[in-house]
Amino acid sequence: MYKKLVIFAVMMALGGGLAFWDIIRPPTRQLMTLSEEADEFSSFSEPDFSIAPDFTAPDLDGRRHNLSDYKDSRTILLHFWASWCAPCLEEFPDLLAYAAGNRDRALTLLAVSVDKTSADIERFLRRLPLESQKDAQASNVVFLHDQTRQIAQALYQSRIYPETYILRPGSFVSGGGEDRPDVFYMIRKISGANDWSNNSEDLGSQFRH
Repeated sequence: MYKKLVIFAVMMALGGGLAFWDIIRPPTRQLMTLSEEADEFSSFSEPDFSIAPDFTAPDLDGRRHNLSDYKDSRTILLHFWASWCAPCLEEFPDLLAYAAGNRDRALTLLAVSVDKTSADIERFLRRLPLESQKDAQASNVVFLHDQTRQIAQALYQSRIYPETYILRPGSFVSGGGEDRPDVFYMIRKISGANDWSNNSEDLGSQFRH
């Protein structure tokens, strides 16, 4: 009986020691600051493809849209954003005004949210100034929902928001071989918030192949 008590006491001491070490030992991976996280994802700052991958995503009414549906647009702003993103909230009024002001130039804004629910998107839009809410109703502005982030992260490698890709259908790209009207070319990538109020011209006219 005495021997069993001794064994039990030793086991309890060992268990307590391991538990204490688990508390005081340094973590295997330190928590990163926001700037360190940005540095970690810096390898995604430039796209590693010239042809934009097609995708399908629902709008706020559940209707599904393909990127290929917009091949008649001369310029597409593929904009990844989130309602919890402060720079997104700051940027959106000018972005919407720019898109609405260029609807006659065959420019389309595909604003793809990575929010968890469509209710988050709708609350975000209601927080915008009234003039911006009006711009959001423009015929060339489309809000899409990427709930699983498969489009933003898996296809376009976007992990820090906002981020905008300027796309152009092959039918509007000339030079360097035959045009390919069935694909979209990546013209430029804008990481972070952009001052759209300074873009007085159609972006598509600034980038030619």
